[in-house]
Amino acid sequence: MKTTLSVVKQVAKRLAPTTYKQLSNRKYSALQREKDRILAIYANQVNKFEVSQGPFTGLKYIPEAFKSALLPKLLGTYEMELSSILELIISTDPSHVINVGCAEGYYAVGLALRLPNSTIIAFDAEQKAQDLCSKNAELNGIGERVTVKGKVEAAELAHVVDKSGKGTLLLCDCEGAEDELFSELSIAAYRNCKLIIELHEHITSGISKRLEERFKKSHYTTRVSAVKRNGRESIFSETLPDKLQQLALDEERPPNMDWIICVPKQ
Repeated sequence: MKTTLSVVKQVAKRLAPTTYKQLSNRKYSALQREKDRILAIYANQVNKFEVSQGPFTGLKYIPEAFKSALLPKLLGTYEMELSSILELIISTDPSHVINVGCAEGYYAVGLALRLPNSTIIAFDAEQKAQDLCSKNAELNGIGERVTVKGKVEAAELAHVVDKSGKGTLLLCDCEGAEDELFSELSIAAYRNCKLIIELHEHITSGISKRLEERFKKSHYTTRVSAVKRNGRESIFSETLPDKLQQLALDEERPPNMDWIICVPKQ
């Protein structure tokens, strides 16, 4: 019988050989072993790495996530609180999508596939994240459509958004830099832009109320809260033993995470 790790390696070697060596050298905690056990079950059942449900169904994926959980992305339950909002925004066919904190490209590449006429710009401060995002774009045959850049400062981001004009969607997961990027000095640049901003109250206390105050003149704002998974949000996770169901959908995020959704009033 093949071991958990050997199944993951076998599929990774065939589908993403550039990542195979990294997987071979990983050191595992007990928790990671359990998650890799689930990943092996998934890989053995579907024999491919791609998103199985949700807004990005069919998105091909390298077997690695950058500083986040891989399994919920493959299962299509990652940040599923935003799924209906994303579908509504996708239906408006945004001209530009700007993703700050793109990691390995779940949103940048996923939205590029859903929005074939949109310009996609992805920013991330870390080189490894940039490389993984580019690999995911290439894996899906759209490497030339996803422009991947490094760290973005407040002035540059405001300029890019302002230049993009109406019909722009900005997704931001900047790990506590919300105050800096969306300061009172730059907020006017976002007047025509739809925004989905992940809030990091545990890093920057009071940021939720400050952003609501800053955007209230130009945008309708709604706060969306993360909901604990019960383990049955995915068709695949329902096939697992009870003790593994919630673990499969664990997004490894702090409790009480929120997003602020901002829609222009004009």
